Amino acid sequence: MEKSRLNFIIDVLAFLTFIISCTSGIVIWLLLPGGSSGLNLLFNLTRGNWKSMHIYSSLLLSFLIILHILLHWKWIKGKLKSIFS
Repeated sequence: MEKSRLNFIIDVLAFLTFIISCTSGIVIWLLLPGGSSGLNLLFNLTRGNWKSMHIYSSLLLSFLIILHILLHWKWIKGKLKSIFS
């Protein structure tokens, strides 16, 4: 697979997992806070389901960011070299 296509796929997946991670984090924080009061379900998912979604999407996002950095490593090294030399 050519590098530009792979980069595009990684970037799109990273964006989608970022949206999932942010959305699930906001749901956990604001709509399904811990404790006995408040909602127990949102879109038929429990707080535990939302937490699992948040954790796994965040881990996947971290992995995709590492791949993104590795794909651009030559460019990063070149920029750092030009800045600090």
